[in-house]
Amino acid sequence: MEGRGAAACVLLSAAALVAPAAASARREHLSVKPRVGDVNTRFVYRGSGWRPHANVFFSHGALCNDRRPCAMPLYVGRVRTGRNGRFKTSEHPLAVPDDFVGYSICFGYGPEPLPPGCRASGRITIVPASASVTPARAERFTHGGFQPVLTLAVQHFKAGEKLAIEIRYPDGRVRTLHGHTRRHPGAVGTAYARRGGLVRSLEVKSSDPDGSYQVRVMNHSSAEADATYTVTTSRD
Repeated sequence: MEGRGAAACVLLSAAALVAPAAASARREHLSVKPRVGDVNTRFVYRGSGWRPHANVFFSHGALCNDRRPCAMPLYVGRVRTGRNGRFKTSEHPLAVPDDFVGYSICFGYGPEPLPPGCRASGRITIVPASASVTPARAERFTHGGFQPVLTLAVQHFKAGEKLAIEIRYPDGRVRTLHGHTRRHPGAVGTAYARRGGLVRSLEVKSSDPDGSYQVRVMNHSSAEADATYTVTTSRD
């Protein structure tokens, strides 16, 4: 009996040591997919290894890491873990307005809306809006006839929004066009426009002066993209 009692004490002592070890081995994990996108992308955050049935708060900002909360937090959200310590949540990057570069995400336990420290952190990158004109150099001839046609391609604006296209001529004149970005990707003539993009033809008129043209594409908020092209006249 004494031998059995000693064995039972050893087992209980081992179990007591294993429980804290398992608890200390708990490590909160976070995955972010995708890590790079534009204003139309929905980013998905998945967590594992968290406390079961716990409130997890997340904030966005700069300099988020596993030792301290985000500096200058911009937005706060909440998600609750399941019995297995996992969670899944997603968001659109425009939840943080005027941020077209990217930001860090800090996840930590409550109860306060702003977690006192990050138990896991990640980062997403937002591709900024862009514009290009092809070809970048349009050449015409003194005898007139066929005039060059350029293609303006715009990407990474919000799908379905109205854009203003401002063209500044070499002589100082300004011409303004308008258009809407595509809600769905598709072909536009011989070109292809992505979701949130716009493709438009720019015809060079015989009265247009030679020189450098500045193109600025703007939406109703603060996003904008710039491009340039040059028009020259060659002798026959």
